[in-house]
Amino acid sequence: MSQFPPTRILVPSDFSQRSVESVEYATNLAVSAGAKILVLHVAPDVPTIVSPLPESSAMQAWAFTENLRARREASERRMNEELAPYFADVELELLFEEGEPARTISDAAESHGCDLIVMSSHGRTGLKRALLGSVAERTVRLAKCPVMIVR
Repeated sequence: MSQFPPTRILVPSDFSQRSVESVEYATNLAVSAGAKILVLHVAPDVPTIVSPLPESSAMQAWAFTENLRARREASERRMNEELAPYFADVELELLFEEGEPARTISDAAESHGCDLIVMSSHGRTGLKRALLGSVAERTVRLAKCPVMIVR
């Protein structure tokens, strides 16, 4: 069972304007509650292609590792440059994970002992929502702690 006020708030960010708004909202909540904020960026999995040629598979493994390292560095740089300034008044931890966003967000909240997830909704409707799904909606279903959706 989560507690209120929360002591650890997870804020997923994809660097969109909507996620920056959820960062601002979570920061205000964290300041008033004296909570720690964990900002999570989830990079989608890089698909791997298996080749029957061993040399090709080794090259693909190397490329995958390099791609992941480069993505992690770029995300951490963006988090520090674009998001860290919002957290001057709160304790902050920056996280980078790779995987399916909703599952990764809910797993990170559980593994880091978060009391609350504050995230944005992109507000898709109709065909876009049917085709793309809703990360926020899926996170609400998967998370074991409360999820606050900021629109």
